[in-house]
Amino acid sequence: MEYQTTLMIKDLKGLNLTPSKMQLHQQDSSMIFQDKKDLKKLWRMDLEVGKVVDEWVCLQYNSKYVWVLTCLAGDS
Repeated sequence: MEYQTTLMIKDLKGLNLTPSKMQLHQQDSSMIFQDKKDLKKLWRMDLEVGKVVDEWVCLQYNSKYVWVLTCLAGDS
């Protein structure tokens, strides 16, 4: 038997996200990622709750690496 699942990740407004460039954070209880459609934002998903809890708008972005020089915290 093979187990498969699909996880629908939504932003704070309920819109679908397509995660890319993911990194575990806070002793693997959170995941920071970008959305493929909007590379100027970072999202933090609480893996224990299973939903996005923070959004950051990055004012400067480099396409090869994420350079977060100044980020504005979203409403959370």
